[in-house]
Amino acid sequence: MLGKSFLISIYCCCRAILYPESKIIVGAGSRGQAKLLISQKIEKELMSMSPMLRKEIKEIRCGANEARVVFWNGSTIEAVVSGDNSRGYRGNVLICDEFRLIDKDVLDKIMRPMLASPRMPKFMFKDEYKNYPQEENKELYLTSAWYKEHYAYEKFKSFTKNMCLGKDTFVCDLPYTVAVENGLLTKERVEAIKSEDDMNPVSFAMEMQGLWWGENQKSFFKSADVNPCRTLRKPFYPPTDIEYVSNKDKRKKSSLPKQDGEIRILGVDIAVASGKANDNSVFALLRILPNGGEYQRQLVHMETYNGMKPEDQAIRIKQLFEDFEGDYIALDRSGIHQCPLYKKLYSENKPKTVKAKFYLK
Repeated sequence: MLGKSFLISIYCCCRAILYPESKIIVGAGSRGQAKLLISQKIEKELMSMSPMLRKEIKEIRCGANEARVVFWNGSTIEAVVSGDNSRGYRGNVLICDEFRLIDKDVLDKIMRPMLASPRMPKFMFKDEYKNYPQEENKELYLTSAWYKEHYAYEKFKSFTKNMCLGKDTFVCDLPYTVAVENGLLTKERVEAIKSEDDMNPVSFAMEMQGLWWGENQKSFFKSADVNPCRTLRKPFYPPTDIEYVSNKDKRKKSSLPKQDGEIRILGVDIAVASGKANDNSVFALLRILPNGGEYQRQLVHMETYNGMKPEDQAIRIKQLFEDFEGDYIALDRSGIHQCPLYKKLYSENKPKTVKAKFYLK
């Protein structure tokens, strides 16, 4: 939103021109992301804006396996992916784009060691310059804010502390208000982003406001413990109508085979009124997996509906229960308007496969 990639591309070109034989490395979580700074910002934008820059650049190589800008004075800007394949690169400036997506071990063991030796321009080999002070190599980290338990937040705090102590470090955290004030973003655009269904307050705070998100120090549940549990490796995908018909006569119907001792629950929270001011009906599929003397609970699928008729909800509940090979249905029928749906689930024409035990609120 603030054009940080554009600004960093200007820095790379200025550094390469003013400091001959500079080796600038741009690293990211993927080669495609690292290449964007060269292919989009430098080649397509900056070079079209500046004839003088075009005269300084000897060639640009931007292919499937390589992205490099070569300057006439010997400087280079090269994109690399953060991984084992990047071992052996050496540079004077390291730029880590969206470095929170780079594994900490990769950053410490592969990326940062790339700055092994300082720049050695040819004049330093002359006797009169043998005592000339060497330059320190530079590290630049770009990222959007994230959760406080991430190592990127600790690095952010460390750099901020060093800057406050007067060390050669600079930290800048820019919220969307800076972009609005400088005409890079409009208030209407910000409100549109904020009102999107998939933009929750936490995501907005991190992405747009530059706020690192974390719990209060007195919180009982720590985000470092909760967040790892939010990623599920084996979700459940209910079959489409065509997939159901194609696999109807096959023994294996579920996309997620049942384990020994596993219990499967379909949780249902019912609402029938439509409109944004009213609640949604929520269908949640849970796996209860035996784990030693305990059970592990996994939420593998969830669906929401607004204003769906009770008859249609009953049909969908039966479909999910059969597709999921469920054992229990936990149905919230506390409201009087939900009784018709409960009756339909127990109607005479219900499929014989729905022989579930109901737990009613």
